[in-house]
Amino acid sequence: MEKVYLPEIEQFVKNAIGADKVIAYHPIIRKAGAIKRSQDQPVGDDVHVDFTTEWAAKLGTDHLKADWRETYSRLLIVSNWRTFSEPPQDWPLGICDSRSVGDDEGVTNTLVFQEDIPDIDDLPPLSEARVIGEGTIFPYKDTHRWFYFSHMNRDEMLTFKLNDSDNSRVWRTPHCAFFNPEEEAVPRESMEVRMCCYFK
Repeated sequence: MEKVYLPEIEQFVKNAIGADKVIAYHPIIRKAGAIKRSQDQPVGDDVHVDFTTEWAAKLGTDHLKADWRETYSRLLIVSNWRTFSEPPQDWPLGICDSRSVGDDEGVTNTLVFQEDIPDIDDLPPLSEARVIGEGTIFPYKDTHRWFYFSHMNRDEMLTFKLNDSDNSRVWRTPHCAFFNPEEEAVPRESMEVRMCCYFK
């Protein structure tokens, strides 16, 4: 696996989308079927967007180290996805057409850190928990339209929205991995780099 050069990726995306400032963070390497942490595996079946609007705003401020709304009018968080394995991959990334998803759709999915496993029948209030993330999951709906890039190679990169503070346009992209039954599909090896993109 080659090194991740975040400044080069930042500049590439900044030029592509016309942002005034881009901050890349949290590169993740995923390998299907490898013996490693479960969070490094492709996320299958769980149709999701990584961040709610509230959590995206928090990330935008945390990475800028200042309230982004004091300097910028728009915050866009994107994921940049690239595969390193040969096509076709066994667990490719599926992307839902944002235009087929209503603004009111989705269920908040809160990620909480606990030192000990809590009693499922006596859970502490969420206000007392250490929340380390908040995203959205999407139940099945037959009006959702799905796409995937069947033979992506290492020279291609897919950039898609995780959250856009400008809700006048499509502002999030539900996605998930799915099992590809195509013959001779190879174990997926991929990388994603998330970015906070700021616009004046």
